[in-house]
Amino acid sequence: MVLRIGFCGGGVRRSKLLPRGGMCAEQALKPLGETLAPTILHARTVAQTWRTQAAETRWEEIYAALAEGQPRLLGAITARAEAQGLRLSCLYALLDKTDTVDVSHLDAAYALWRYCDASSRYIFGTTLGDPLTNAICRITKRDTLTPSSVRQILAPLRKMLNHAVEDGLMSSNPAARVSRVLAPLRGASREECPLTRKELALFLTTMQHEAPVYYPLFLCLARVGMRLGEALALQWGDIDWPGRFVEVRRNYTLGKITSPKNGKGRRVESCRSN
Repeated sequence: MVLRIGFCGGGVRRSKLLPRGGMCAEQALKPLGETLAPTILHARTVAQTWRTQAAETRWEEIYAALAEGQPRLLGAITARAEAQGLRLSCLYALLDKTDTVDVSHLDAAYALWRYCDASSRYIFGTTLGDPLTNAICRITKRDTLTPSSVRQILAPLRKMLNHAVEDGLMSSNPAARVSRVLAPLRGASREECPLTRKELALFLTTMQHEAPVYYPLFLCLARVGMRLGEALALQWGDIDWPGRFVEVRRNYTLGKITSPKNGKGRRVESCRSN
């Protein structure tokens, strides 16, 4: 759960269930009140606070991290972190009964704000604040989906939901906001992990003994480096045995023979085994 005090919110874990609420004994709070009373009286006399030179240097060091905005609902919750950090540092200085903010006050404020920021990230994560949009994000962010597959999913979905908005069935298109979540992932490429020469040899040997009917297909894929659909659409006339190359003229996808992915045929050479 989020405990929000003033302008700060931090994650807390409750220790017990109190269906009728709970009361803290007045006597338990009295020492705290007696301690804070003179501090509050002093704070009322302070018209302005200042930073020491060391605090100015420290503020410059942490300002960039505080000023960096976050996207989505998380950004709305943790907005204006630099302003909140300043307020907290002033509070810590006033608790020390001084009008001068020093490095210790800034560090304490920065530590508290980082805790609030971490709590918000843990609770809200990449949510956009809309259940349907969040569901679309969860589907399209799966590791098994390539960027092109995500685009093929989102394009018709956006179009359908746009019609729903135009017909007055929805106030906004939840699929239109998904791109804000997926944008950071567009430039990221998957780390390829190809088989080593030894692993490939073991795989082909296993296929030759356990599934010989599929052995030629996997041998072709390994030696030529074709796409699976291109290999499935191969015909005997596409293979030049003396020249050791293959003419890629077709592609097999969704039960149909189509043109290759880029719309043009190409020639690929076979690798010799070593």
